[in-house]
Amino acid sequence: MKFLVLTLLFFTGCSTVKPPTKIYQSQQLNISGLVEGARSPLVIDDSTFVIDARSQFDYSLSHIPQSISLQWDEFSRPGAIHRGLLNEDLFKVTRRLARKGLGPETKVIVLGNGLQGAGEEARLTWTLLYIGIKNVQFAGLSYFQKAPMTNEQSPPKKNAKMWKPNLVSSLISTKEEIRKAMAPASLKGKVYLIDVRSQREYFQKTDGGSFDINAINIPWEKFISEVGRPNFKIKKELSSFGVSATDRIITISNQGIRSGAVAAALTLMGYSNVGNYNGGYQMLFKK
Repeated sequence: MKFLVLTLLFFTGCSTVKPPTKIYQSQQLNISGLVEGARSPLVIDDSTFVIDARSQFDYSLSHIPQSISLQWDEFSRPGAIHRGLLNEDLFKVTRRLARKGLGPETKVIVLGNGLQGAGEEARLTWTLLYIGIKNVQFAGLSYFQKAPMTNEQSPPKKNAKMWKPNLVSSLISTKEEIRKAMAPASLKGKVYLIDVRSQREYFQKTDGGSFDINAINIPWEKFISEVGRPNFKIKKELSSFGVSATDRIITISNQGIRSGAVAAALTLMGYSNVGNYNGGYQMLFKK
């Protein structure tokens, strides 16, 4: 009997053991520096780390010399149904970036397909800003159309010093925050939900489900310029909705990709309190 009791206690104890909670540092962005970078011409020099966020196939055909290939979904949660969710082990993410030569002080330019893509390079920019890289800009590859290109594999860069995540927690929104923001304007305060899907997707939002969250619809492409950089012209439209640079803005799309792109664009344009709901509608109203 004693053996049975001890055995039960052993297995009961084992069933309640949880993995240790990871604790991350947090910080605020240097918004003025990011805005200055977004308004200025982008220059690739010896201090610039260029990331090509296009597919590996496109990268293999032609890319900026010394750039490396990284896709936004390499930082997604492994095996997750909801593709937009970030890897839960952000220490692992920063260690990997350090081995590629990236540190928190690295000047980074992320290139992609611009308006011909789905905002992948801006979504990756959002990820890098969130985990603590302070100086990140994005553009379409066409922005550097006069730059020399190559199809040769770039040599490995020198490892950066290992670093820990230093999160900008405001860049992520939660389901709880979304639920509160769905309340009537008189109750939720200065919080703006922006649905960045296409108008067709937006107006089908209630078909067979619960996609009506009282959000403003501004398609993600409006936040991106013709050369794939943040489009400062959108600020006038945002002002017409009463949105100011310090208001809480939550972006949402189906999977958190396009909304991540818009969160990055808004941040680089000086909006200091933007959060991406990176689970998207798929997670918000999962069946």
